[in-house]
Amino acid sequence: MAVVEFLLRVGFEVNFRDYARKTALFFAIENGHLDVADFLIEHAASIMVRSKEQKTPQSMLKALKHKAPERKRKRASPTPSFVCPGAATRSRFAEWEWSQEESEPVIERSEDNVVLESQQYFVCWNARGCSKRLRCSELEFAGDHAHLHQDATWYRDLTTQQAEALVNVHADDEAVRLKVIEEMATGVRPSAFTLPAVSQQTHTVAGYIHASFADQTMTITHCKVDRPHQGRGLGGLLIEAAEKRAQKLGAAISKVKLTVLETNEPARKCYAKSGFQVCGKSSSIFPPCNCPEDSCQCDNKIKWLTMEKRIA
Repeated sequence: MAVVEFLLRVGFEVNFRDYARKTALFFAIENGHLDVADFLIEHAASIMVRSKEQKTPQSMLKALKHKAPERKRKRASPTPSFVCPGAATRSRFAEWEWSQEESEPVIERSEDNVVLESQQYFVCWNARGCSKRLRCSELEFAGDHAHLHQDATWYRDLTTQQAEALVNVHADDEAVRLKVIEEMATGVRPSAFTLPAVSQQTHTVAGYIHASFADQTMTITHCKVDRPHQGRGLGGLLIEAAEKRAQKLGAAISKVKLTVLETNEPARKCYAKSGFQVCGKSSSIFPPCNCPEDSCQCDNKIKWLTMEKRIA
């Protein structure tokens, strides 16, 4: 308890979530430390947050017939940079990334909906009712690109709006954005689509790919693997599924194009393994500066690499 009290006193975010979307409160309850759980709740730990396993602290406490105490603090302070550099930024981004979350929709596998699959995942073309969940992954996609630069001096002051702008997921009207995602994830749009990747074990979203095609070229705008599923070959499966889906829709594609940050080494390796080669380079908006957008003279901008793959 003394350690928990110290960490909260110096400012650690009590509702910070790990890759399974669990907070410290989950672990306190799971390990039977109900005194610690009560202390965390009194200090603004949420009992309504939902984990990847679809559990909430509220439901866990109810199962144990333990009544949660009243809160004494409305909100915990973010983790200060002198304790853990960049932690405040990560905590702020984590809260923003899952602001859409209500529940984890279940996507059942059916033969006519599967584009491609492996032992661990299947990629489908029709995922009705998943727009909010996919929007969460889209925001996490922006966060992933921001966190690549957590050692940079400018990272601590980075805003979520700047991260959104980098990967073009900013939405002036959230309802309109969700409608677009729903249309792309259900096959409504004729030359653009979103294919969710789904875990064979949990039947929940594990990632997605956004793509469109025109004039024999397919352009991948996002290839996102959710953090718990990274490093398992899912990126390559999504790319292959997108190529197959475009051909199924009648596209006679001869090449596939995408862009990747020069600093995103894992993604570059994934794309190279899938047959992509670098064919161009341009400047990104990172690190942020005060120059006019159309006339920036900064020479320290991180580069976007354009990569291309020929289809036989």
